[in-house]
Amino acid sequence: MPQPEFGQSVSRVKPVVVVTGKHTIAATATVLTATSTELIAGEITLKAAVSNANACYIGSQVDVGGITVTTAIGFELRAGQQITLSIDNPTRLYVIGTAAETLTWIAS
Repeated sequence: MPQPEFGQSVSRVKPVVVVTGKHTIAATATVLTATSTELIAGEITLKAAVSNANACYIGSQVDVGGITVTTAIGFELRAGQQITLSIDNPTRLYVIGTAAETLTWIAS
């Protein structure tokens, strides 16, 4: 690969850091993860476990500038369904549903 000449701009690629997690759903809105991680690519994919018997709901919390997610106003994910969102930090997402069911996620 040829070297750039003096004064020529060089593009850099941001490193991709992948973080994953498994969230145990509760009957009250709980933060997706307590670990704050800046997402460089700004994307997160959430998937409801195929073994879940009920839907879970994704949303925000009044504490982070949104409306607290409930089963009436959250984004519904049924067993095996997934969604990809643009977001800067997974701590901004909250989940509610049937206690002890699970939601997995991957982000970068």
